[in-house]
Amino acid sequence: MCDSGDGCIDEDEFTTVCSSYGLTREECQKAFVKFSSNKSVKVTRDVFAELWKQYFSSENPQAPGNFIFGKTSFE
Repeated sequence: MCDSGDGCIDEDEFTTVCSSYGLTREECQKAFVKFSSNKSVKVTRDVFAELWKQYFSSENPQAPGNFIFGKTSFE
C-alpha cells in the first residue's frame, strides 16, 4: 500500500489504493470505517492480517474482513 512507513494502514493510504481500482473514495472510506477496530484512524499489520483471515474463513457477510477490498455493497 502507499505506506508512510509507520507500520500501519490509515484511511488515506487505504482509500488511495482501493480507489485506484475504480471504487469511489467515499465507498473506500466507508469500508475502512467498517473494518477498523474501535473506529480507529489506523489499522496495524496484525489487525490487517486478522482481517484477511476473516475474509477467507468467516461465513458472516457482515464480518469486518469482508470489506478489505473497499467494497461495501455487493448488489
